Amino acid sequence: MNQHDSTTEQYGFGDLNAPWLTGVELCLWEGSQFLGQRELDRPQLGLGGPGSDWVVSPELGKNLWKIVYRSGRTYFVGSDKSYPAYRKNSDSSTLYTELTHQDELQLGSYRLQVTTQAASAAYLEGFTSPHLSTRWALPNGTTTLGRVGAGICLEDATVSRVHASIRSTAGQFWLQAHSQRSESRLNGNRLEVGAEVELRDGDLLNLGRQVLRFHLTSLRGEADAGLRLACLGPLRAWLADQPLKNEIWQGVQVQHTLIFLCLQRRHACPEERLIDQLWPGEEVSKKRLSNIISHLRAVLRPLHGEPILREEGGLRVNPGLSVWLDLEEVQDLLGRPATLAHSQKLLELYQGPFLPSCNSPWAEVLRSQMESQLVAYLTGLAQQQPGEAALSLAQQAIAIDPLAQSAYLVAIDWLRRSGRARESKRYAELAKSQLEKARVPILPELDAVLRHPS
Repeated sequence: MNQHDSTTEQYGFGDLNAPWLTGVELCLWEGSQFLGQRELDRPQLGLGGPGSDWVVSPELGKNLWKIVYRSGRTYFVGSDKSYPAYRKNSDSSTLYTELTHQDELQLGSYRLQVTTQAASAAYLEGFTSPHLSTRWALPNGTTTLGRVGAGICLEDATVSRVHASIRSTAGQFWLQAHSQRSESRLNGNRLEVGAEVELRDGDLLNLGRQVLRFHLTSLRGEADAGLRLACLGPLRAWLADQPLKNEIWQGVQVQHTLIFLCLQRRHACPEERLIDQLWPGEEVSKKRLSNIISHLRAVLRPLHGEPILREEGGLRVNPGLSVWLDLEEVQDLLGRPATLAHSQKLLELYQGPFLPSCNSPWAEVLRSQMESQLVAYLTGLAQQQPGEAALSLAQQAIAIDPLAQSAYLVAIDWLRRSGRARESKRYAELAKSQLEKARVPILPELDAVLRHPS
């Protein structure tokens, strides 16, 4: 085992049984001045004076404060009693504490904000040896719990090979018992084999001798109470869960600027690039952009005192501002294994084309990519499904893209095999009409079907 692998195993970095945290971001201020942002990319990050991992001030000692990541948890560790930390809205000082999502520490004249990204909407936490304090993410779909080979491996002789499973659908989690030789309990109540019960935040699970607690987390996505932007279909926006009226934007260019900045928020964007992207081919002054940024700052100020920063590299959304976009949520789901539960969530999020009011190339490219990926996802999943689910998925793909030839093939073939010749013929006629109207070359396999529709 090389040194990197040893560090990864010891501290929980890397792909170890789907760690429940996928990222930790640190933002530092002195008063109202933003000093910088760092991602926690190592087990231990020291802040302080010269020689520190993150040099804050030459007047401070080396690695005066440390941010430590261990076993899926993030901790603050101070090394000098003269420089303690104070939690936001607390008078008690500390030299050691666990950090949670959007925690804020006052370090003398400095302010440190911690933002974490969870791997899923829920996780399990171990309470008995050898898994004490271990945390496992619970992704969408079904996760098995048992010994070697299970999705969550519990090294204990009293645990069966496949002891239980947890199924996630539409934000709800269900526990099902499978073991016949060793019992399963939920909050002390024994579960019959095959029984399925819904899990609630804080529920205690007993699988053999192993004790686990179920946690829901608000660390990701739309659960965050910050800025939420739904830009698939008509734009909808919420500020701290309060909907924003369209009149507040004072024009679509303000909306387009905010969405572009949010999509680029990991890095500062030069003003020249912003102008080129938002007003391609137009002569637009920096003053016009400055007026739009000033308006956005006024709109977003209830969430953060400095919502949009002007840095050396350009403009960016403040890393301390919580942002959720439906586009990013859909992109995340499209990158996961295709399941019916995922497709249901995708179709809930997809309310229409991305930012239909924007004709700039950057928006058109995203719009086209999103539609083609979603149609391919639904069609591919339809090809794997039995029964009406296949037809429903193909119909939804066609509704998004009336030129989706593979989706027409799935629908026509399924209707034929189901003895619904009239509907099959209607889909064949629809496909032929749409493709000829758009002058799109017809795939050979679809062409063969269209020549013999019944």
